[in-house]
Amino acid sequence: MANRAVALVNQHMPVRATVECRSCGTPAFCERFRRAFAVLQRVDPGRAKRVRAVLAYAGLWPVGASEPPVAAYRPVRLRPGDVVDVRAADHLDGLRPVRLTVAEIGPDVPWQSWIIVMGPEISDDPERSGTLVMVRPYKDALVRPGVLTRKVPTCAYCRTSSAVLIIECRTDGDVPACRECESATNKGCPTRSIDPDQDVE
Repeated sequence: MANRAVALVNQHMPVRATVECRSCGTPAFCERFRRAFAVLQRVDPGRAKRVRAVLAYAGLWPVGASEPPVAAYRPVRLRPGDVVDVRAADHLDGLRPVRLTVAEIGPDVPWQSWIIVMGPEISDDPERSGTLVMVRPYKDALVRPGVLTRKVPTCAYCRTSSAVLIIECRTDGDVPACRECESATNKGCPTRSIDPDQDVE
């Protein structure tokens, strides 16, 4: 068990130049490093102490700290319709890359490093395409460029331009519209700017 923990710690040791996991590419320290290091501290405290010393010498570990420092990440607000494209190392217990359209999102538990996401898979394999899958992507992986793609709503009138406003119509409900169509069709209904972090029905 100790040798396996050492192997995982070495595999997920952060790179000094980028302060990122050498395997996952996420900000130090990744979830797999933390789990392996916790095991190493229990079964072989001497080796764990040497790992801390090496990381402290590299400036990656606060002197005197016994636990890995918590990686800072920007909170990501997922919403239905988003496309998530994760590598095997980007989600908990991941065995392969997964690309899916977000349909349901689990609760964002503050002390968990991952969040549950469910939706139909996007794949070139016809047997997998459209199949409902569940993944648990790491929150710090979701901020990396290319992992999360957010679809911009299209104007409900011209169907070609990206919507920048919501017309709060009493009869039709909230209608996304571009600025040109809004000025031509709106008959006094209130409008609001589209917040990219909010859902648009």
